[in-house]
Amino acid sequence: MPIFEDVASGVKQVLGMYGGFAKEVVETPKNIFSTIKSVVNKPIVYEKPEVKQPSFDRKDFARRIRRVETGEASEEQATTTVGVTGDLGTYQANPKTLKDWGEAWLGKKYTSKEFLNNKEAQHTFFNEFMNVAERYNLAPEEAAVAWHRGWGELGTGPRETREQRFRKRLQEMMNEDISKSYLEKYHE
Repeated sequence: MPIFEDVASGVKQVLGMYGGFAKEVVETPKNIFSTIKSVVNKPIVYEKPEVKQPSFDRKDFARRIRRVETGEASEEQATTTVGVTGDLGTYQANPKTLKDWGEAWLGKKYTSKEFLNNKEAQHTFFNEFMNVAERYNLAPEEAAVAWHRGWGELGTGPRETREQRFRKRLQEMMNEDISKSYLEKYHE
């Protein structure tokens, strides 16, 4: 359900608490605010949400991940690269991760071939991962390990414990030799 429908539904419920105004049809955000204002007789103040600063430099992070994942390949070469483990494209997205998250992040399911032939989809997919990394306030090294080793804990099990399980697994991965080796390459 689009967020506007949620807002409109909520406003109708609130209006119902103020003398039966629920039958008022709320069709636009402008109507919502003016209707609420007239009912509660108080001005509605919109406060611009605070914009969270990125926890790391996205361009630098993307450059480092591309370099570590695809070696010194040019961006054009990297776009069509299939790694030795079957990972795909510029940032070496795991095919299972693409399958699990691709539709949510890209709006459709991509086959490996479609993904390799779509540089924009590869960048969008990686940017969506960076959004997750920022939302969880990951340090660049944590985000790099999560990208390389996987972040599957975020998509499984009860929603209320996902972040806790993910952070626990990430801490375990950060201390493993494979992650330490990856981070050495990341920092070169």
